[in-house]
Amino acid sequence: MKRILILEPNATGGRKIVKSARKLGYLIFGVTQKNVFEKMYEKQFADQFEGIHFTDFSNEENSINDICDYAKRQKIDAVLSGFEFMSNLTVKVASKLNLLTHDYMKADALRNKGLMYEHFVENNVPTAKTIIVESLEQLQSIKHDINFPLIIKPADNGGSCGVFKVQDFDELINCYNLIIDNSIEFPHGFQLSQQVLLQEILDGKEFSVEIAIIDGQSQVLCITDKMTTEGTYFAELGHTLPTMESPEKQKLINEVALESIKALGLQNGVAHAELKFTQEGPKIIEVGARLPGDYIPELLELALGIDEAEVYLKAALGEPMDLIPVKNNYAAIRFIPVSNSGNFEQLVFMDHIKDYEFTFSQYVKSGDIVAPSQDNISRIGHIICASDSYNDVVSKCSEILANVQVNILEEVM
Repeated sequence: MKRILILEPNATGGRKIVKSARKLGYLIFGVTQKNVFEKMYEKQFADQFEGIHFTDFSNEENSINDICDYAKRQKIDAVLSGFEFMSNLTVKVASKLNLLTHDYMKADALRNKGLMYEHFVENNVPTAKTIIVESLEQLQSIKHDINFPLIIKPADNGGSCGVFKVQDFDELINCYNLIIDNSIEFPHGFQLSQQVLLQEILDGKEFSVEIAIIDGQSQVLCITDKMTTEGTYFAELGHTLPTMESPEKQKLINEVALESIKALGLQNGVAHAELKFTQEGPKIIEVGARLPGDYIPELLELALGIDEAEVYLKAALGEPMDLIPVKNNYAAIRFIPVSNSGNFEQLVFMDHIKDYEFTFSQYVKSGDIVAPSQDNISRIGHIICASDSYNDVVSKCSEILANVQVNILEEVM
């Protein structure tokens, strides 16, 4: 019976891996921090593991040795990342254990977007022009070489946190300081890189590409249409898959996505490549060597019948798999935003909406403090719809969202 080790399973991707691993009959082991386990692991979830090991992620070298010792004792067959911040650590642990994974020499580029950008440039992968800033002094020294507007983002944060569109140098300095002042990872609390990226703005429709990689051979599973906020912040509002773009456009998207996979040395697992289709063609934004977030694996399973967590598991184990879709449907997710700050009371669906077929998840409870969304963390819930028609699934989501009432008791100042 195969024995699977998941580095931080308490995330949407990690929970999907746990569910699929149990379905396949694998034994599951997890690695987390004690404080995270005590605050965030409900008993029903924790009981699904054969064992859970506590480590301190703030000291990478010690953590790698500690996890490897535990993995050897448990005779682990594969190591998977359950959380985006564990992508590079997963490669380092698996490599040290001589298990299937990606290129060890490029592991840090799977989290650090500065290194990722350098690999894209070295391999001629189309991407946004980028300046990597190491300090405030360096930023001040290049003041007259910067063209506005631009995007500023942290090198290794996630969830669109700390990503801003800025119009001038004063705004740039303010956002830079915000990023540096908030460079602690959540929920484990380790220090993030002090590197900051300045990037040209890519105009065009945004997509993600879900990819399986087996023994260095990549296969596209699906192209996803992405919806994000416009303006200063870049929170994701929803996703629809598979795309209905023309075959010619899909071919170009796939080519750039697969070029990015090769540039990062991905060998065994799954990848989530994000890009924009500009006037010059597709340009890569970034790649995650893990399951995508935002419940995209659930959408993929609803629409095409492909369990991406199962693909990840089998790729990491070197087991054969069938990647042919068994469904021909469409699925979409839409996140429920907050328009004002205050104490959340309830979500109310209008009566006629209750006749629609959809699933609904609420992230907050009555009494919680909520505020308008600026990133992918400040959401209060989502809806998921499926249909045999792309237009139908999109219109159904729009109709449901238009008839959801968010009741918030505004705070009295």
